[in-house]
Amino acid sequence: MKREKTIPTLIGLAVLSISLAFGLFMTNRNTSFLSKASGNCEPKNIRITNISHYSATVSFTTIDPCLCDLNFNNKTVSNDTTIPSRTHYFEPSNLKDNTEYSFNIISGGKSFTSSDYKAKTAKKPSSPTPNSRLAWGKVFYSDSKPAAGSLVYLSIPNSAPISSFVTENGYWYISLATSFNKALTSWFVPVDNIPENFEVIAPDLSTTLVAGNTSRNNPVPDIIIGQNQSNPPAGGPTAGKNIGGNTNDVSQTTVTKSLIIQSPKESETINTKRPDIFGTASTYAIIVFNVGSIKDSVQAGLDGTWHWYPQLDLSTGLNSLTAKSGTQTVVRNFFISAEASSLAFTASGSAMQISPTSSPAPISSISPTSALLPTVSSSPTSSVAPSPTTTIIRTAKTATGSGVPVTGNTLPTVICLIISFGLVGTSLLMTKKDRNQV
Repeated sequence: MKREKTIPTLIGLAVLSISLAFGLFMTNRNTSFLSKASGNCEPKNIRITNISHYSATVSFTTIDPCLCDLNFNNKTVSNDTTIPSRTHYFEPSNLKDNTEYSFNIISGGKSFTSSDYKAKTAKKPSSPTPNSRLAWGKVFYSDSKPAAGSLVYLSIPNSAPISSFVTENGYWYISLATSFNKALTSWFVPVDNIPENFEVIAPDLSTTLVAGNTSRNNPVPDIIIGQNQSNPPAGGPTAGKNIGGNTNDVSQTTVTKSLIIQSPKESETINTKRPDIFGTASTYAIIVFNVGSIKDSVQAGLDGTWHWYPQLDLSTGLNSLTAKSGTQTVVRNFFISAEASSLAFTASGSAMQISPTSSPAPISSISPTSALLPTVSSSPTSSVAPSPTTTIIRTAKTATGSGVPVTGNTLPTVICLIISFGLVGTSLLMTKKDRNQV
């Protein structure tokens, strides 16, 4: 009687099924012993700042330079950089008021989660947005190089935590008009001449502590990495004399520069009817603005930076801004949310709007939000209006267009498949051999 040997084949199929299940489990794990992550990319010093009724900021550090993304409310917020860093800054927006959101951090190819990874937005205030001064300044290393990528945390009594990211030129920028009080129940209105404190975390993770004063926020005296200051430094508004940073390179500022609008971004959605608009141009250049029925002008500062905001509410929906300086023209299209509130700034001597015939009064202000450089033409150009899309991400690093890191690794599955197919093949050969022997 012939006897068929079927047990090896069954064993092989069973091993194959188990191996496939194990491989899929290992691939889908957030962290694994064969993960693509390199170095120590675990998020440290996680802080939730700049909480409003429609946005928040999540910042943290990593021991090693890592590429990171933020998964906020199941939506990926990317900082669009291909350069690993130890400091990380994300600004999810278009959120619902008085709502708690959970998030996880994708760092170095791993996904990190915690029950503490939560942020709750404030309740939308019933009162209009208050007038407020700007808080801005520069951060340098001791060798006068910009401390790009540093995290700036500003603590003011009775204010919820606020922060900023230092741009490649060394600027940091905070709009106090949209800040909330410590209880997140209403707007925060800063008081003049009260102490405040700055904590600056540099890309090398060194921490610099500086004491300041609310009367010196426009601009804040330059902060030097590694130079802690327990007393408020002398300085403050300079009314067009020294607009922060190093003034030793005056010869460099005389070079003709292209007119650039750094904020708002093209097609960006803004939650205020009086957005803060800023950029760079040639030293003391006059920039003329035209948006809707509003026509105004402002003058760039010693370092070429300028800042302007409309004194009347812009209309909701699509707005097209035209900025002209000499023969240069830049057109920028952006959207204003239907729920946007009015926003007005109290200008000091170092940030004032002027007419082209006024005497020079340089201004200077840079936002941490980087933007793609707009196209500059020699004559006014028209721009095709983009379709109204909601911008859910406003980040603070220079855009370079990297992709989102992929978690996990497929190697365990491949190894298991090879072993399983080998076992199945061996089982089939053994079965055939047994049949031939019978």
